[in-house]
Amino acid sequence: MYYVPDLKSNILSVGQLMEKGYLVLMKGRVLCMKDKSDRLIPRVDMKKNRMYNLKIVQERCLKLDVKDEAMM
Repeated sequence: MYYVPDLKSNILSVGQLMEKGYLVLMKGRVLCMKDKSDRLIPRVDMKKNRMYNLKIVQERCLKLDVKDEAMM
């Protein structure tokens, strides 16, 4: 574990992710992570400092209710 002053994001533990059922694949300079349903979450390249910058974005589904079909 490292103490990083002024750290702006969280540090993920690969071991904790694996314990929760996530699949973590690292090959070459690429990290891929899949959830319990085998869906790819992020695929990121290694940075120059040998770290992976992960940004997890929550997906949202929006419904559009339009009566004018030309607007669709």
